[in-house]
Amino acid sequence: MATAHVKGSALELAVHAIEAAIIRTFPAYNDKTFHIENRKLIVAEGVKHEIDIWVNVELGAGYDATFIFECRNWQDKISKNDIIIFAEKIRAAGAQKGYFVARSFTKYAIAQARREPRIALLKVKDLPADRIPIPLGFHGISVEGTTAAIRVNLRRPGAATSEAIPVDPKTALLVIDGQAQDCHKYIDDWLMAEANARTDKFPSTHATEGIHDLEFESTREFARGRATLDKDEIISMSLRGSVKVRVVQAKIVSHFEVESRGRALTVSVSLAGATLHASFAEIPREMPPTP
Repeated sequence: MATAHVKGSALELAVHAIEAAIIRTFPAYNDKTFHIENRKLIVAEGVKHEIDIWVNVELGAGYDATFIFECRNWQDKISKNDIIIFAEKIRAAGAQKGYFVARSFTKYAIAQARREPRIALLKVKDLPADRIPIPLGFHGISVEGTTAAIRVNLRRPGAATSEAIPVDPKTALLVIDGQAQDCHKYIDDWLMAEANARTDKFPSTHATEGIHDLEFESTREFARGRATLDKDEIISMSLRGSVKVRVVQAKIVSHFEVESRGRALTVSVSLAGATLHASFAEIPREMPPTP
């Protein structure tokens, strides 16, 4: 069962996504003028307050406008006392307006809100989440491990033909263009570059969930006299390996509609012990771009 914290966070993510989308409709929008934060802490007259969503607009010439949001993803109705506490947050934040987002309100909460001209009540409701495609094919991908083998083709004095040998990068003496190289680092950098290139080409959006083994190979050729390995001339170096890539499909966390503001779908992906969230908002076209 989801905790109150998780449920509250889901609604905050949705409201943040919707309000961010609304803000971007302003003709003069830019990151320096409009600011939006989750769970902003403020201290007013020695009292600390946590604001679920805080929006600040810098109008220029010393004029700022602040709007705050309280998000309650509760089944129980919001009470009169909740409205009184929120009104104090509005005053402490110096906000022009405060929006209380919840599923429902008692009649006394509604009456109390009417006494506070800076409070607006917004109802939120759940939308169906089944059979909804994940927007933009959002998914997670992580590298689980990389393996490789390297062979060097050498030209040795007195040998009629070149010779390909395996390499121990911990003990090999590699010189390229007259400069001694850390053989282990040289090979490791090459390996990571090839593994990353192979991973980047992997069409993970259309891949099934699970582990995928991606093979790769690469060859580097050297002009005569340019490189040596343990004082033998290198003709070429060949790298063959594979990278294990895990694909994790996103799961829908919530699908909300906030009245008169818009809709937001939030998805999550869990990788390597961490959970990433992404929210996608849709706002009414006819809605005026005001907080």
